[in-house]
Amino acid sequence: DRDTDTFTYYKTDPANPRSLSNNYVFSILEDRSGAMWVGTWGGGLNRFDRQAGSIIRYLSDPRDKLSLRNNIVTGLFEDRQGVLWIGTEGGGLNRWNRSQKTFAYYQNAAEDPLSLSNNFISSIIEDRSGVLWVGTRYGLNRFDRQTGDFLCYTADSDKGDGLIHNEVNAIYPDASGVLWIGTAGGLDRFDPGTHKFTHYSESEGLPNNVIYGILADDDGYLWMSTNKGLSRFDPRRGFFRNYGTKDGLQSNEFNRGSFY
Repeated sequence: DRDTDTFTYYKTDPANPRSLSNNYVFSILEDRSGAMWVGTWGGGLNRFDRQAGSIIRYLSDPRDKLSLRNNIVTGLFEDRQGVLWIGTEGGGLNRWNRSQKTFAYYQNAAEDPLSLSNNFISSIIEDRSGVLWVGTRYGLNRFDRQTGDFLCYTADSDKGDGLIHNEVNAIYPDASGVLWIGTAGGLDRFDPGTHKFTHYSESEGLPNNVIYGILADDDGYLWMSTNKGLSRFDPRRGFFRNYGTKDGLQSNEFNRGSFY
């Protein structure tokens, strides 16, 4: 509360099923209806009613195919149609059905090349054309919501024209429709029209190849958090300017999901 400089805490209470399911909060999203969704690391998904101060928990139940598929929630995203998408650590991509209060899910199937490439989800975004993109520990996925099929891009191409690294941590769509992809092996520029990747790594000026988050400022610069400080990238010139503890950062090491 900015007026009183005080905090109200919401913690798990074993005696209260309407309390937060787990104290390790990993993702937060306010949807268009004003509902607050809280993803936890091990306690599933929580829907927080701020007026009542109470919480509804949604947990994985192996006996219930309509439940959340994994209790580790790594990402939340609401698309332009108002659909809530939930990324999990091992349970694939989940979709919330608001009317039925159930979950549908998309997971990797080894025998199906059109399935999700990996069940560990790191990032979910929607580009300007309405296409949903899903980053995983193994590849970048373009999701066709009408067919339920995934087109996967990986770093395993023999031609060297794929991803720079298979572990995708962040995806940022710029105003031109280009996707910027932060990975554990550097930065990729991906043109969805040509399906071409351009790679940037420490050789091109990045302070570190592990990128956790990407955001753009009003001047078109991309800001990236890494394992060795913060980097500002000028896409027009292909130039990086890097910042570390000597510039005032609290530490050089960032982490996944820690950007806003």
